[in-house]
Amino acid sequence: MDIVQKIKIEADPVLDERHETAVEMWVHTGNGNTYHKRIDIAAGFPPRSLTRDEIIERFWNCIEYANKPLPRKNVEKLLSLVNSMENVEDVRSLIPLFVW
Repeated sequence: MDIVQKIKIEADPVLDERHETAVEMWVHTGNGNTYHKRIDIAAGFPPRSLTRDEIIERFWNCIEYANKPLPRKNVEKLLSLVNSMENVEDVRSLIPLFVW
């Protein structure tokens, strides 16, 4: 059976009273177990800023998700330049790295 048909989504006005990115989820399994997760502020929103490593991980996830990901050497060069942006003489040097 298609899993999408098993998903039920309900709006909860109580979430509006919490943070704008509040989420609450329950998962009920076929064997009777129930799992619950509550997040008031999503990662990446103040005051739950991402760490440098989390930002880099999300960046790589975006690159890998693309229909036509950038070449790995371009991405590694981009990361290197962005990590030392104060030493980049001309930011236009980044543009060719974004082009396939």
